[in-house]
Amino acid sequence: MSETTASPLPPSFEPWPYYSTEELQAIVQGWRWILDRPAWSAWHEAGAQCLAEICQELEARGDRHDAIQSN
Repeated sequence: MSETTASPLPPSFEPWPYYSTEELQAIVQGWRWILDRPAWSAWHEAGAQCLAEICQELEARGDRHDAIQSN
């Protein structure tokens, strides 16, 4: 049997340019919910990376991304 190891996070989660601004905002809300819960800490690193990618996409579109900023 081969031993599995945790792989590093992928360079990108999704092809963000294909999502509408509304879809990206909904994804941000979901990740914010996860990041606000200590019990979900195993997902915090992935969530932070995902939010950073969405922020970059929204900036590239010239959209405001206040919802992504940390509280």
